[in-house]
Amino acid sequence: MELEDILKLPFQLPQETVDYLKDNAELLTFKKTQVISAQGEVSRHLYLLKSGIARYYHTNYALGGKEDTIVFGTSGDVGTSLTSLAHNLPAVFSLGAITRVEMYAIPTKLILDLTETDHTFCKWFFKLTLWQLALLETRYEFMCAPDAYSRYLAFLKIRSKEFINRIPLRYIASYLNITPQTMSELRARYAHDTVKSEFDTSLHKKGIIHNNVGLDD
Repeated sequence: MELEDILKLPFQLPQETVDYLKDNAELLTFKKTQVISAQGEVSRHLYLLKSGIARYYHTNYALGGKEDTIVFGTSGDVGTSLTSLAHNLPAVFSLGAITRVEMYAIPTKLILDLTETDHTFCKWFFKLTLWQLALLETRYEFMCAPDAYSRYLAFLKIRSKEFINRIPLRYIASYLNITPQTMSELRARYAHDTVKSEFDTSLHKKGIIHNNVGLDD
């Protein structure tokens, strides 16, 4: 997605502002698994994803480097460290490429200056920040699910099959707060349940099963 198209969300900015942002944006390319913005360092840019898939994640070094994926991003998504933006402190999360990624990077100093001088841009950026916070609420909702399988099913509802197939299982596992082994078991269970459901539906259509009464009854 081109920068001008990304800047149309959450609403269309004046062309003068769009041109100013385009003039000050740098298009960067990152390799698969490359760190874009590191946890523990002050993030100096707002990132706008042109192509590819990236993720924000936290590394818990006290637990041997265990990673928790916070959110996934794809073409058109925008992100930065809110901790760095608001307080000029080191980022809590890292931003990393899952696939080859192209990103526009705009200095956060420029972004903050615009929020002080451009009322329309300030409103635009405020709405964008609310979107970021809403994503964190969504992840919290996932974590409140009663079991890992429920979290997995919820994840399947909000992401397309094509998108999921491009993400290594270990990243989905870290998003759902489970081990890669458990992730494999959940996928096998889902495949079994899907086949069974399709089989039962077929039997219903053929009149072999009626009112929850099966062949074994």
